[in-house]
Amino acid sequence: MLTQIDILLFLDCFRNIDVFLQGLYYLQVKISENAVPYFFDSILGSKKFHNLYPPQILDDAYATKIFLLKYAEEVVKIMETVVFRVEIDPNAYEFNPISIQFELMFTDLKGDLSPNSVQNYLTAPPAESLFTKVGEASFTITSVFTGVNQMIYATYLDTFSSSLDVSVHIFPTNYKFTQDYIEELFPDSADSIYEDKINTVFDRIVLPLGLCYNKLAKLLYPNDESALISLPMLHHSDIEPDFIHKIINRSLFSRSIGTKVKTEVALALFQEIQELAAMILSLKHDFIEYLKTNPGKIVHKLMKEYVTLMDDRWGENIIRETFNEKIPIYSGNKDYLIDIETAKKLRTGANFEILDYFHVVDNKLFKGADENTILFETIFSKEKVNNPSISTVSNTSLSKSRHLIVLVHGYLGSYIDVKMLQDTISNVYPKGIFLLSRANEGSTNGSINDMGVRLAQEIQEFLKVNSSIHIEKISFIGHSLGGLIIRAALPHLAAIKDKCYSYISLACPHLGCLNNESILVDAGMWILCKIKQSLLLNQLVLSDAEDQRHSIIYNLSKEPGLGWFKKVYFFCSSQDSYVPYHSARAEVGSSIIEGNTIEYEMASSILSQITGSFHRVNTIFAVPSLEVSSLIGRSAHVKFLDDLQFLNILVFKYIL
Repeated sequence: MLTQIDILLFLDCFRNIDVFLQGLYYLQVKISENAVPYFFDSILGSKKFHNLYPPQILDDAYATKIFLLKYAEEVVKIMETVVFRVEIDPNAYEFNPISIQFELMFTDLKGDLSPNSVQNYLTAPPAESLFTKVGEASFTITSVFTGVNQMIYATYLDTFSSSLDVSVHIFPTNYKFTQDYIEELFPDSADSIYEDKINTVFDRIVLPLGLCYNKLAKLLYPNDESALISLPMLHHSDIEPDFIHKIINRSLFSRSIGTKVKTEVALALFQEIQELAAMILSLKHDFIEYLKTNPGKIVHKLMKEYVTLMDDRWGENIIRETFNEKIPIYSGNKDYLIDIETAKKLRTGANFEILDYFHVVDNKLFKGADENTILFETIFSKEKVNNPSISTVSNTSLSKSRHLIVLVHGYLGSYIDVKMLQDTISNVYPKGIFLLSRANEGSTNGSINDMGVRLAQEIQEFLKVNSSIHIEKISFIGHSLGGLIIRAALPHLAAIKDKCYSYISLACPHLGCLNNESILVDAGMWILCKIKQSLLLNQLVLSDAEDQRHSIIYNLSKEPGLGWFKKVYFFCSSQDSYVPYHSARAEVGSSIIEGNTIEYEMASSILSQITGSFHRVNTIFAVPSLEVSSLIGRSAHVKFLDDLQFLNILVFKYIL
């Protein structure tokens, strides 16, 4: 027996987050296991250059309409429905699940995008396509038999940073019997069937169709309980009755049919299958028609569910403690390397193996259990900390008020370093606008104070140029040295202090780079200070003044600014030896005596300013221990910017 599955995809919007190249684009969709597209429909948009060539089926793939991308942050309304069909063996699905690929195709017509060139290409395309694949997003379908209605986001990074939002709807529509249905339903059975056997077959074959119907009906008619069908009480207690949504007849199926004769029971089951299959096909037709006129309602509902699920899912990666007390400066005797071992145990435990928040899983985000990034968060707040309500994802509409997020790179870096973070935030947070700082590119060997002045001037100019935009709040995210540059800029930005919302530092040496845990890095810093005569490096080790209490880092600890923020986050990593662990947390480790020391005084000055909630977050990445970069602590330092799972946790749990 094979299960016939229909996979309906509604391709809503394609958004150019930061695509560098103008040109012609389309999306090509493929589904594994010999799935073939057999139906498609589209809603024609109003912009002609977004509808240059109609969608089409290409053998076993589906190609969307061809559109021209011309502008930054451009939104293309795809608005296309395609249905694939596949037949699968339910007994083998666990070992060979279905996957979906969304390929981003591009051509710039060899540099000639003039209207005549575009028209000539579309009218008489050459035998060999000029399009090439420039991005791919893949998803695995983990469950198909009880129906799926879920939002997914196909994201493309780097040069072709963009996203496609898609609603996925999966229906088991019928069963294909390879031999006599009586023998397939009850192989090797006597002429009289036991009640348990009847109900087991019902639960395995008929019930999934009913569940699928009710899930789709509830999505299509959310306020109409009469649209749901009644199903017999489940035979197996491991399936929660809540999934049925509505149960009127509480008798088991075996009792409701009033017979145990094999042929009669098989016929009753077969008739149930045929009736439910016809109902699903009819409802699917209604759903496709509804998508033509009201796709926004479906997409919006599934988007809200997606954001809630993502927030819950990433919560599994965070071990959190909350204290309603003064922020401690001294770390006590806790061995910060213990978190690394705890993370290893969590990854090898059963917890991450059984997480099933999504039925359609993004393969870039969710890999093996041993690849999870684990965060150990300690919160200090005078008030009870609640999870904030999360802004609804929407690629098509923006509220009038905006949230400015300033991203600042580190030593010898550039704005490109923080672009992946911007792309990740942009994908799910349309309220955000971004300033990727470029004021200090090529100048990070100078004084931290000068870098702070340049950043402040850059922010002031940005606000002046964008004065027509209502900026409701401003957040800052700085990687490594970038966190210090932000703090050095704040004294020059007092005019915006009422809008300051969150300050996030990622592996920032708030107390400088004294007492580095890595001998290699410590020695390297000393050599660089001697050879390069770098003012910055001397400032980081507090050797820019004879008296360390006159050094830039020490004086910076007394500057105002952090007290303006409602939330302050200091991210660090026990695996990062580039920036001392305790320096990134603004605390004094057990190796330093509590009291009158430079580190203690700086930490005290920094922490005494904070009036909002304060979060110290130790981030443990899944870093191969034999990597050369991990041996010297570089890998973890860089992963704050390029670990996709961490960036998503940061967005959903700390930025939205």
